[in-house]
Amino acid sequence: VVDLRHASLPTFDLVMANLTGGLLIQTASRLYDLTAPGGHLILSGFMTHEQEDVLASFKRGREAIVEDTQSGSRRVSSTNDSRPLFLLGEDEWVCATLRK
Repeated sequence: VVDLRHASLPTFDLVMANLTGGLLIQTASRLYDLTAPGGHLILSGFMTHEQEDVLASFKRGREAIVEDTQSGSRRVSSTNDSRPLFLLGEDEWVCATLRK
């Protein structure tokens, strides 16, 4: 176990973080930096009322467009970046998948 805030780590193709909304917001920049270009970042452990703030911390100022998909999930495409972000929810919990 390491403290990702201080550990010297390479980038990874897949980064998974199951943290509270507050911790995801606090570590957003570091988690994003640990994700290799073209890699995926899976975020979970946050609740629907935290969703807007958590996702905003990973958008880095990019405007997003939300579309409903047939699967019931939502696809969010940044206007500056065509790579999608998928959101899934169960009860009050949310999981988001980003592609860097």
